[in-house]
Amino acid sequence: MGTVWEWIIGGIKHLLGALKMAGAGIVGKVLGTFGLTMVTFEALLPNLQQFVMGYISGMPAEALNMPASNALLKTLEEPPLGTVFLLASNSLDRLLPTILSRCRKFALPMPNHAEALAWLKEQGVPDADSWLREQGGAPLAALAESGNGSREDMDALLHFLARPAPDGALRTAEKLAKAELPALVSWTQRWMYDVFSYKLSGNIRYYPRYRKELAALAGRAQAANLLRAIKAVNERRAVADHPLSAKLFVEDMLLEYTACCT
Repeated sequence: MGTVWEWIIGGIKHLLGALKMAGAGIVGKVLGTFGLTMVTFEALLPNLQQFVMGYISGMPAEALNMPASNALLKTLEEPPLGTVFLLASNSLDRLLPTILSRCRKFALPMPNHAEALAWLKEQGVPDADSWLREQGGAPLAALAESGNGSREDMDALLHFLARPAPDGALRTAEKLAKAELPALVSWTQRWMYDVFSYKLSGNIRYYPRYRKELAALAGRAQAANLLRAIKAVNERRAVADHPLSAKLFVEDMLLEYTACCT
């Protein structure tokens, strides 16, 4: 994360330096229209970090639909003077080849667990290790989740998933009827991944604090049933944003999970 920001800041300063060399006073005049000088602008750069990092992490390039991609391509073909585009993507194969061919690519690997955990602790995240593991080792996602007040809903869902039963499914659905459905589906997807992973390899990625319960479920469930349940919960993600009834949506998902794992 620090590397990304250092690269962005370095690029901005380099661009400003190049502009200063190209035309004396031009940069000062441009900044002056905003009431800034070179000194005050450079002093503001650290304050841009939160905005820029949030923008990069929140707007993946692969989220562009076809009209938006074509509009971006047109802009890339005829860019405004002095403009720099920053595109972040986890799925380069989902971007138009004509966009990729006009980009300079920088691989930004996820920080290792120790680095990410240390950074989260610096941000004051309580129970940072659990949040980090539950987000697959992604520190920015862990930071966002830790601050949105979802822990109570997550714990209620995980408590049920650890001990599934038909009556428990109905009670849990009642409790979670007003929770964010995409989040519920995502947590269930990760849980199902851990059950299947433990069954095949004995490894747990997201919820190691439930190792005992995951091991018991993996021992009972049939691999074919797990695969069907994983496929079903993946398909639910497509309609989680607009269900006809939130309560019925959660009930159906939890009852289907119960049938698979009991």
